[in-house]
Amino acid sequence: MALVTVVGFVRDHSLTPIQGRAARLFFRPNNANIGAGLMTGTEVQAELNDTTGRFEVELDNSPGVSYTPVMDWLISSGSDSPEMFVRGFEEWQFRVRPGVGGNIQDLVDRTPVDAVAWGFGPPTQDTPAYIDISGDFPVLYLLGKEVTA
Repeated sequence: MALVTVVGFVRDHSLTPIQGRAARLFFRPNNANIGAGLMTGTEVQAELNDTTGRFEVELDNSPGVSYTPVMDWLISSGSDSPEMFVRGFEEWQFRVRPGVGGNIQDLVDRTPVDAVAWGFGPPTQDTPAYIDISGDFPVLYLLGKEVTA
């Protein structure tokens, strides 16, 4: 397990930072990582700049581990009292595979969760399910790892 830095910007549909609404951005792991006596599985909160919308987060880049970005923010209920506010919510329908880190736009995997890919030779990218059809018998890979009987 190694931690890598993922960066990017969060904005609304008018490309304006979500300012003054106590926005929180989390990266929820889609599968736990178990190895070297360590078990991971909880979401990680990114550092989010309220003024610019820029975020930075450290994520585990172990093979097979991916994340779903989730954000919430305050929405006024018409009351001046903050305890009466409600929270808006967004869960993006793609996965982030941290790799070596960097800009989030380079780390997005838009492969549908239930997709099966196939090809000649082992998988060249981390897909949910992959079948190598190059030999006499097909070889199944799940989350980048060869499945053996």
